[in-house]
Amino acid sequence: MQELATLRKMGPVALVARQKNLKGSIWRIKHEITRGSKPHLDIERRNRLKAKERELAAVNKMIEEYERTIRP
Repeated sequence: MQELATLRKMGPVALVARQKNLKGSIWRIKHEITRGSKPHLDIERRNRLKAKERELAAVNKMIEEYERTIRP
């Protein structure tokens, strides 16, 4: 949960940048899985994918909370 504490310290601009980065990372990991190269790494890739998706969900939630405070 150390990542969550780090995310909470980020401002909205940094969160949007992190969101973009995470979306790219998720696409890249999915592409690696579907390409099928180095199948012995699939378990690690799937674990990384789950972790990135969880982090993206947390970032999206924080961005939504910022938007709610701006637009009540």
